[in-house]
Amino acid sequence: MAEFPAVTEQQWRDRVLREMGETGLDALETETVEGFRLQPLYTEASPDGAGFPGMAPFVRGAHPVTSTSGWERCQCYQEPEIEVAAAQIAADTANGVDGVWIRLDRAARMGLDPTSKDGLARVGDDGMAAYTAADLAAVLGAGESRAVGFSFDAGGNALPLAALALVALQESGIDPAAVPIRFNADPLGALARDGSLPAPHATLGWEAAVLARYCEAKLPRARALTVSVVPYGRAGASGVQELGFAMATAIEYLRTLSAAGVDPESGAAQIALSFELGRDFLTELCKLRAARWLWSKVLVACEVADPPPPLVHAGTSARTLACQDPCVNLLRITVQAVAASVGGADSITTAAFDEPIGRSSARARRLARNTQAILREEAHLGLVTDAAGGSYAVEALTETLAREAWSLLRSIDAIGMAEALIADPPRTHVRNLVDDAYKTRRARLRDGRDPVLGASHFPPLEPELLERPPADPAAVRAAVEARLSSRAAPSAETLAAVREAAESTTAKSGPDTLMTALLRAARAGATIAELSGALRDREPGEQVDPFPERPDAALSEDPVGAAGQGA
Repeated sequence: MAEFPAVTEQQWRDRVLREMGETGLDALETETVEGFRLQPLYTEASPDGAGFPGMAPFVRGAHPVTSTSGWERCQCYQEPEIEVAAAQIAADTANGVDGVWIRLDRAARMGLDPTSKDGLARVGDDGMAAYTAADLAAVLGAGESRAVGFSFDAGGNALPLAALALVALQESGIDPAAVPIRFNADPLGALARDGSLPAPHATLGWEAAVLARYCEAKLPRARALTVSVVPYGRAGASGVQELGFAMATAIEYLRTLSAAGVDPESGAAQIALSFELGRDFLTELCKLRAARWLWSKVLVACEVADPPPPLVHAGTSARTLACQDPCVNLLRITVQAVAASVGGADSITTAAFDEPIGRSSARARRLARNTQAILREEAHLGLVTDAAGGSYAVEALTETLAREAWSLLRSIDAIGMAEALIADPPRTHVRNLVDDAYKTRRARLRDGRDPVLGASHFPPLEPELLERPPADPAAVRAAVEARLSSRAAPSAETLAAVREAAESTTAKSGPDTLMTALLRAARAGATIAELSGALRDREPGEQVDPFPERPDAALSEDPVGAAGQGA
């Protein structure tokens, strides 16, 4: 059987030019929001990925062979009422969810007394109204939770939350040393999202280091810190910026850990990375591959001889969801979940399709968890190691993202991520970069280069109007006050012991004394606010303007409100 004659790239280009005439090859190129030109043809001469699966620099995945279970299906729970959240967890864990992510409300994240004037105003705001170990135990012990991993979001209060969570797990019959736990200490990410911290970021970095040393010694499956670039992504940052900010923040945390006596290799094992994936399928899956590449390069620069792979969490992007024609969000969420899987995410969170409207319905939450179930159990995406590997287009875009992000990282690291985020004047380096990226994104949304189907393009003639009433704030506050009034509060001596232990803890002394004092106070009924206050001796916190959330569909759905999102 005769073989087809070989065709060179130049022959291909000449034939395309003959067919297209004056239009030329430029018409076949696609420009990404980062300004990269995706070529119509990639060949073997294109960049060839780095290494093999399971080997540094981990571009092709953290493991040489995928596990039979695939990624962790980690759903987020932020219902203000703990009874509602417990019911959601029970339903999800009974139907395949194996990761529980709990976000506490703003009162808890700021360490405010939920019965005070300032605290009451933030009870149930953007999270769960859980303040004691008993509150968390009521949630963590729900359903089949003994077989899952746990993640927590307490903003700047990761160390107090860790004490409450460890006591709650034990009270629920769960051995904290036997389950995966992510405490997600991330002071810079929390500051970018919330706009405030309960203490200076340097103090919270020291607390994260204490927690990291405790996890290293006592909790072999736990990670103390997370680098989340979600606030920047929701504000309109590009993929390159997310990668650059992530690595700059990771370096900041590695330095903090090193100052507390944690060597770079051990510190790296305590840090996870968290991204949200947008609508550009190819760029988003390459973003995760590039993140692992950059992580390995950072650790090599830190003189880590055998860099461990990063733990990468990927969520579907809230920025891409629309209120109008919300069922279309199901398709967006599915595409983003596929990108997360193909990109090699270790855990994935899929949003409910009605999330931008308000409190998600049981049906929407069921579809969110089953989207992952179908991809993992029926489509078997989790059984394929580096499904995109070997594609010249994927390898080229991965390398381009990594190189551009490394260049950005060097410019930020010359300032320091904390300085670039916090220092006066308020519109600092990081914020200016994100605002500029959003201007580009906004222009592409307005001129139709990045259409939002169901909103800017092909809106429904008869929009489906969904109503998602919020939880009753008065009822949430009343339930909180009832729980706190009936608890056994810790003694003044118990809380004073926390402060004394904090003052005596150093890089050489280790975390045991402080953690013992925190755990004792948590068992005695202390709230997260009481632990926060005892731990820090009333240090003033930090404040910046929070990064705004800028949904892609806002320009079509709420053009008046979107006008205020400009830089």
